[in-house]
Amino acid sequence: MSVISLEIRGVEELVAKLDTLQKFNYVRSVISQQGVFLQRQLRKYPRAVHAPNPLIRSDSRVRRGFFYHLKQGDIRVPYKRTRRLGQSWTSYSSVNGFTVTVENNMPYAPLVQGWEDQVTQHKWSGWLTDKGAINLYGKQIEAKIMAAIEKEVANV
Repeated sequence: MSVISLEIRGVEELVAKLDTLQKFNYVRSVISQQGVFLQRQLRKYPRAVHAPNPLIRSDSRVRRGFFYHLKQGDIRVPYKRTRRLGQSWTSYSSVNGFTVTVENNMPYAPLVQGWEDQVTQHKWSGWLTDKGAINLYGKQIEAKIMAAIEKEVANV
């Protein structure tokens, strides 16, 4: 009986390349960078617009609530921006690095920048919403991540 011998050259190199490709370190860093980019966009404040709230005159419930909170010291007139909403936007990557989460933990954030819950006056003043940011920048972010994938695959 004859013995057949087979020698495959470059196996170690191939395994090293596959290991590098499996890690996708460059792609993960681009995903993280895009999360930070989206966070920066959501932190931007629109130009301050000083306009009276028409509901204070027309809706007695709103008027009573306004003066109650003014008396309690919960609000001040004129309103001064604290910048806490913008500073509360955070982004963090998942353990595997293939997912990034951008969120805001301020209790009133959905009323100002939430797609479903945004108050009309904040919509009028130009606040960017969470879903609005995805609609506006999503294609650009997707293109950068796809370019990173192509670059990483080409470099292996």
